Amino acid sequence: VALSPALALMTRLQHLNLSTNHMHDEGLVSLGPALAGLTRLETLDLKRNKLSSAGVPALFGFLTNARLLREIDLAGNVTHYSFQSSDGPDMMAKLTPYIIKLPSLQKISVASNFLFSLGVKHLASIVVESFGSLTSVDLGGTRAAGNKIGSAGAKSLAAALFHTPLKEL
Repeated sequence: VALSPALALMTRLQHLNLSTNHMHDEGLVSLGPALAGLTRLETLDLKRNKLSSAGVPALFGFLTNARLLREIDLAGNVTHYSFQSSDGPDMMAKLTPYIIKLPSLQKISVASNFLFSLGVKHLASIVVESFGSLTSVDLGGTRAAGNKIGSAGAKSLAAALFHTPLKEL
């Protein structure tokens, strides 16, 4: 992506909004090294692109260094639903170990990603492991593109919410 060299130079950047840019996994992979240098970033908005679990590892370098990140929005990326697909849960499984370690994270949006109950189980572990910093989780969606968490997902989330300071769900 042509944006990578410019982003690499913007080490003081605090807010990055790349939402609704039809960015695919390849675009995120090419941005990965530039994102890793954005250690002062407080908000990262990647909603409504075309990212999947295959592209998520490009965020690992960034998430490892993102000590000031308060908000991450990944809503509406997994847009294809099928009974054979596990992309939403796989995306959450890959992100969870990194997101758990973000000390300043207050808000995460994973709305409309077909997380199903397994993806919500991973999200629940983020809620539990956030040690009180996480105050907002967006799990919403539309009738056509929700998260379809089912009763098992609701139970996982309910158990996680029992002792958390969430203000928004």
